[in-house]
Amino acid sequence: MRTTAELRKHLIKRIGSADHRLLRMMNALADSYDPDENDINEPDSDYEKILSQRLEYHKENPSDGKSWQEIKTTLKDRYGI
Repeated sequence: MRTTAELRKHLIKRIGSADHRLLRMMNALADSYDPDENDINEPDSDYEKILSQRLEYHKENPSDGKSWQEIKTTLKDRYGI
């Protein structure tokens, strides 16, 4: 994973060769960025509570789930994936 300085340097290079569409996309992203929002890598407390409940349920019922093969079959049947 790149450091902040490395990312900054890489993006500066990309901006130098970016076309109009990419520049507009980067500008929209920069405009929508709010540094005061929660870090995307840190779940909020409600989501953390749900994850904790699911983990506890799994610990109590480890065999009460579906195999990856079952999930793939369901997706294929339902969505043609």
